[in-house]
Amino acid sequence: MRPNGVLNLRELLSVSPAAYQALWSFCCGVDLLTTVEAGERPTDELLPYLVTDGRAVNLEMRADFVWVRVLDVCAALAGRTYATPGRLVIEVVDPLGFASGRYALEGGPDGARCGRTTESAALTLPVDALGSIYLGGVAARTLELAARAEEHAAGAISIADAMFRSSRAPWCNTWF
Repeated sequence: MRPNGVLNLRELLSVSPAAYQALWSFCCGVDLLTTVEAGERPTDELLPYLVTDGRAVNLEMRADFVWVRVLDVCAALAGRTYATPGRLVIEVVDPLGFASGRYALEGGPDGARCGRTTESAALTLPVDALGSIYLGGVAARTLELAARAEEHAAGAISIADAMFRSSRAPWCNTWF
């Protein structure tokens, strides 16, 4: 009789990369298993890079379970840190009017300031695109290529990409 067991993994979280690797190693090494099913994993899941053949890992669904709609642009942009120091004037387009306006953002790894301005915009984004780059899950360049961001000053997209970059993709592991 050949093994044909399935391990249904409901949640896997760790406190360190070493613990993460050890947990996956344990799950993939349980006797008599041929399949490990793990739903609701992060979009930048490391498992394909932990196994010998990453093609053996099949992604059946892609979801981050996160959605953000910025209402208070100044508070949101000033309330986070940024990967690199930079300054951007961003125009936000909001059909409902809550977040519409032009904002001067100065930020870096130690914090940020943001306020309304009358300066010319270096970058224009619809409010939903702002939510995407705010969390660091989508590059401003990707949004520009999809016609969801417009650069008005040379290099603004590159500055936004450098500032808003995140070491990991945003992910919520619970249904909220």
